[in-house]
Amino acid sequence: MKMFRLLVLSLFALTFQQWSAQIFIADTNVCGNTTVMFKDVHSVPGGKTVQTRYWDFDGVNKDTTVEDSVYFAFANTIAGNQSTVSMTVVYDDATTASFTRVIRIWALPIIDSFKVNRNITCPGVTLRFETYSRFDPANGAFLTNWNVKFGDGTDSVLFGSVNNNLLYAYGAMGVYNATYTVRDNKNCVSSASLQLTIIKQPEVKFIPIQPRCKDSLVLYENRTDGRDSTWVWEWDFIDSLFIKGSLGQDSFILPSFKQINGTGKLFENATHTHPFYAKQAFVYLIGANKYGCKDTSDVFISQVDTTPTLVITPRTDTTICFGESVQYTTRGSDTIWYGNFQWGNKISGDSIVLFTPRNTITYKVYGKTPQCPPTSKDIKISVVQPLETKVTTEPQYILRGAVSSMKLKTNGILDSLFWTPDSSLSRPKFDSTGAAPKLTTTYRVKLFYSLNNYVCSQEDSATIFVNTDCQVDSLKIPTAFSPNGDALNDEFYIKSFALKTILSFNVYNRWGNKVFNVTNVPADDKQYYWNGKINNNGEDVPLGLYIYNISAVCKNDEVLNFQGEITVLR
Repeated sequence: MKMFRLLVLSLFALTFQQWSAQIFIADTNVCGNTTVMFKDVHSVPGGKTVQTRYWDFDGVNKDTTVEDSVYFAFANTIAGNQSTVSMTVVYDDATTASFTRVIRIWALPIIDSFKVNRNITCPGVTLRFETYSRFDPANGAFLTNWNVKFGDGTDSVLFGSVNNNLLYAYGAMGVYNATYTVRDNKNCVSSASLQLTIIKQPEVKFIPIQPRCKDSLVLYENRTDGRDSTWVWEWDFIDSLFIKGSLGQDSFILPSFKQINGTGKLFENATHTHPFYAKQAFVYLIGANKYGCKDTSDVFISQVDTTPTLVITPRTDTTICFGESVQYTTRGSDTIWYGNFQWGNKISGDSIVLFTPRNTITYKVYGKTPQCPPTSKDIKISVVQPLETKVTTEPQYILRGAVSSMKLKTNGILDSLFWTPDSSLSRPKFDSTGAAPKLTTTYRVKLFYSLNNYVCSQEDSATIFVNTDCQVDSLKIPTAFSPNGDALNDEFYIKSFALKTILSFNVYNRWGNKVFNVTNVPADDKQYYWNGKINNNGEDVPLGLYIYNISAVCKNDEVLNFQGEITVLR
């Protein structure tokens, strides 16, 4: 019996050792180091289910799984060889079946080099990318495509040579990953990456320490931030001579040019003597750091050793509104300073300043060269003081159809004003106007006033609240009052912006006896109150709850009848 079972198992095993198509793979040409999928596609015999699959990829790497798909990557080191992938299936009745698939492993393209002449540089600097790649001729493969992506969102750069030197410049600061990709005719791909850092473009700066005087040695001091001993510097000086042409026209010639080179010096200052004939001069400083970043700073000297002529913009006599600022730029002198600096703020040294004075003030600005006396100019800023502005409404709460009086109160003289919105105003261009809005409305007024023909403006606003109907909800009716003579809540009367006339006002005790009554009196008038006495001149009524009823005429001529309860406290 045992021999019979062994014979049956052997027959089943022989039955399902089918051709390699029972193991599916997208392509039998597999690239090294590339993960591929192997799938069991054999037909499971009827009545059987697969319990386990044993995979053997290369005699060393194996896998056991119930799933019909597995993933595996063959090492690139074994590329160039054929490999047999085998799978043994164990069914639920302990029978087995084995299948094989022969594949060819291809070597990846070889990238010998991917490098750049600078890993750190600035925007706009041209970089040279060096790329070297090749294929393994033993595999019979050849390269078909070379691709570099610079990592800044630009399109890929395609080229068709094995060895290339590519030139590229990044346009913005940031950290970028450049990728070099090579593909062969077997669709095998190799790639290499570089990280590049694009830093901020440096700004070269310098200033003359001594004033520029004829035949005097002038020190030009390098003020470039972040410089170190690896920078390379170049100073250029061009002095010009002013002459009269043969026809009397003004001309300039450039009789001298001086260039100073330097490297490895941290400060790299320069000295220069402008000759006696110099009327104008150009000074250039060119700096380049170790990252290939380069910048140039220049100074144009329009006059050598003359009394400063201060050029101030805007006008030295100006007017502003309170709270405004005026920025002054002063040119024409090496050294500039102010005699006083109240309410001032320096934007760029003393040459560009911002003033926000609160009152009219005069500033004195000075300029000087060493061999000439200082010169000065006055800057007068007249300040238009703000007006105290307040809009009042009377009344602020109205019934639709009624009119509220709006007034603008100021402590100065106006040039003009306008209200918005103005469609419901009786005098929209005056400081006093009637307002009859149909809905609750916020009115804004903008007024204009001036000094020295300089116009300023201010705004204020007020809201008029409109009730569309005359209802009890619009009335202010207390629920209790305390007629004890302490001047607090001693009276009971109706307060309302909506009522015009009280036709009748009656108060009853809990037995229905009338204790107070007035007729045909104005609404919202304290003299027609109930003071807690019988008919206002008898005895004090006892503490407790009282009933009132009121008939009144609204400002829109509607008649409103209502009643309520009032509690007397003492």
